[in-house]
Order: sequence, then C-alpha cells, then structure tokens
Amino acid sequence: MKTALIVLTDAFPYEVGEEFFEQELPFIQESADQIFFIPMRLEAGAQKTRKIPAHASSLLPAPAKLSNKWLVLLRHLPSILNPKAGYLKSSRKRTFKYLAMDLRFFSNAIDIYKRLRSQLIETDLKQYDSVVIYSYWFYTGVVVANLLKDDLLSATKVKLISRAHAYDVDEDDTPNGYIPGRDFLLSKVDFVFPISNYAARFLTDRFPQYASKVKVKRLGVPKSNRQSPQFTQPTNLISISHMAGYKRVHLIADAVEELEKQGYLITWTHIGEFQESRFKAMQNYIAAKKLSSRIRLTGHLSNQEVQDFLNAENMHIFINSSSGEGVPVTIMEALANGIPVVATRAGGTAEIVHHEVNGRTLPVECSGKDIANEIAQIIAGGITEYEKLSARAKETWDEYANAEKQYSDMNTTITHLLKD
Repeated sequence: MKTALIVLTDAFPYEVGEEFFEQELPFIQESADQIFFIPMRLEAGAQKTRKIPAHASSLLPAPAKLSNKWLVLLRHLPSILNPKAGYLKSSRKRTFKYLAMDLRFFSNAIDIYKRLRSQLIETDLKQYDSVVIYSYWFYTGVVVANLLKDDLLSATKVKLISRAHAYDVDEDDTPNGYIPGRDFLLSKVDFVFPISNYAARFLTDRFPQYASKVKVKRLGVPKSNRQSPQFTQPTNLISISHMAGYKRVHLIADAVEELEKQGYLITWTHIGEFQESRFKAMQNYIAAKKLSSRIRLTGHLSNQEVQDFLNAENMHIFINSSSGEGVPVTIMEALANGIPVVATRAGGTAEIVHHEVNGRTLPVECSGKDIANEIAQIIAGGITEYEKLSARAKETWDEYANAEKQYSDMNTTITHLLKD
C-alpha cells in the first residue's frame, strides 16, 4: 500500500512562521511514503527557508488573478450558495455580518484550491492508496482539504484531520466575536486535535454534537541537556515572541522599569520580530524610558538559534505578557530548560504554568507593575525556592510538553489512520 501525508500550513516551509512545526516534523515524517507541504497564506514566488525530508515536496498556489476580496467572492458565489456543498450550514442564528464573514472565508478557500489544482494534478495523487490530509490550523486548510478530498481524491481512502490552537477556536478573542465556517469544518474532519483543554472546551461547548471528534493533542519541545540556571545577580529575564500588539511586549519594558525603581539588578533579552516597523517602535519605547538595565532585542531568530541561545545563556525567568495565546511553545522551551515562568493566564497558558509551582501567573488584565511584582516574588524567594521552581519546571515539561511523547503519539495516530 502506497501512502501520502498532505500537510496544509500557513507558511511552512516558506518564509517565516510556524517554527514550532519544525519540532514535530522529525516524528511524523516517516508515517507516509510521500509528504506534501502546502501553505495557505502564500503563493508562487515565496522563498523556501526551511529544510524538508528527502521524500517530501512542497507546492505553492498560483498567483491570485483577483486582488479584491469582494471580486473573489462574486467569482465563487455560485459554488458557495450551492446547497449540496453545505458551506453555509450553521447552528448559530445568522446575522448579515456573520454571513459576510462566512462568504469571504469560503470564497478565499475555494480560490486557493482552484489556484492549487493544476499543481496537485501534476503530483499524480491517484497513485496513493491511502492519504491523510493534515491541516495545521482549524481554518482555511480544512476547507481546501475537503475540496481536494471530494475532487482529485474522490476515489482514494482519505482521512482529514486538523489541529486547533487559539485564533482558530476562541471566538471571545476575535474582533467580531465570531469565527466563520466552524460547523462546516467540524462536519468534514474525521478528528480535530486542540492543543489544550482550553481550546477543546470552545469546540465541545459550542458544538456538542461533534464532541467525539475532538481529542486534545498537545505540542512539545525537545529535551534540554543543560543544567538548571544558576540563580545569580543580576536577574536575567528572557522573553520570546513577535511584537504584535496582543503580545504586549511593552509591558515587559514597563516591568523592567518598575524593578529598577524597586532596586533590583536586571537584564532583559527579547527574541523575536522580523517586521522592521514594530521592532523600531519597541526600540523607541524602551529608549524613552532611559533604563539603566542591559537590554537586548535580537530580532527574529530561527527555532534552532532560539534553542541554542537557551542552552547557552544563564536565563533566570521567562516572561510572557500576552493578552491572547494558545499554549505558547516558547514557554514549553523555557520549562524544558528549567527556567521558571511569569505569565498571564491567557488561553491555555495556565495548563503548563502553575502558580507558585513552576513560576507565577497573573490575570490577563495586568500592568507592567503587576508583572514586576511577580518577578520580585521569585527573586525574594532566594536560591532554595528558585531551585524548586526550576526542578518543577522540568517536571512540567516532561508531563505536558515532551516532544518525544507528544509527537510520537501524533505519529502513531497518523500511521493508524493511513493503515485503517
């Protein structure tokens, strides 16, 4: 039996983004004879920046013929309105705003598939006896996967699965309080794998009829062989994220300022951000404070560079100040390295950061001063309490975020689906 795994991503293996998927790939790459990677947010001309296995290939949609989203919608409106397609199936009372969001969502997915179709035909997918289509996000990729399943793979045994993270499940954290198409998506997947209990609850509470399809499968990071941090002075803070508004990196700068006022010796390193305007804005925000602490903003680093940094540097406390999260992979990496965490209880963060066990948590609606006070509590605990936090951080990583455990389980699932 010849098998294929089709992975629908946002960007991987092109450009930047989804660096955390690179940690899953070594575990699932042997599940099928051939792997295809197809990003949903890029098109022909994107630069491939990540290595993929020898038995894998990647495809990019052809350039869009129409740039205006409403013209794209008009082009695909007949397909969307076809009752046999079931696109507008919904268990929620429909409003015009939500209907417009659904229409644009489905028109975009149909357009992506049509721009992919000629490349998919060239891969001769009919040669495979069994195929798993794996959408990394519970969003556009699921619609594209279903179109592929019903079209070019209509005579093939196909299983459709998806992960679910945060933006793709948490309606409460969206500007309009609505995520389009989810009833349709749940009706089409064989399984959806939320990365947290938090994400799973959004789906099972909202769509109990599909609860049997929802199974939590967590993300993970590799084991670190470094010793636990040596708790010396100054206290070295580390944060890792891009600098979009919801990440609220400015609150960490505010916290450093407050810690200085309280007399603590601090250094702060922030890793992440490839958009020059956001990076420059943060530089200016920090410069205006005229802080005496040593501060490093590294900009974007590859996943391997981040791991190398954490393995080499004596970082004491990891900070996450986000207003919205799934379960941050960067926190998992900190825990693997025995670094206690101070974080907001955004999304599923509190499932791996346990207050006064491996760090400290605080409400999403917090200030820089609030963050500083939690950091100060860890410092005040001294070396003995710090070492306990550090040891428990590694224990938490092993229980909730051990890549070998989590991704071996995912590999087993994919392999069984291909052979079932």
